[in-house]
Amino acid sequence: MRILTFITLLYFTVLCSLNAQKLGYINDPDGYTNLRSEASAKAEVIGIIVRGQEFTYYPEHNSSWWKVDFKFRTGVVHKSRIE
Repeated sequence: MRILTFITLLYFTVLCSLNAQKLGYINDPDGYTNLRSEASAKAEVIGIIVRGQEFTYYPEHNSSWWKVDFKFRTGVVHKSRIE
């Protein structure tokens, strides 16, 4: 029973650390990127993040679009635009 408890705790610790928030910056040749309402290049733009502005993001290993918190807004940015 102790081994099962340990394995379960280890699993959740690893899972939580994979989705932990991180600080990011924009990596885009245009110098900015759009913060979108949904995971689509056609989704509504709800903000613009300019190179040099810091934001919080949440990497998702099974998605190309990552959740981003920026200036009291939450949206998504394509992971290729985040460094």
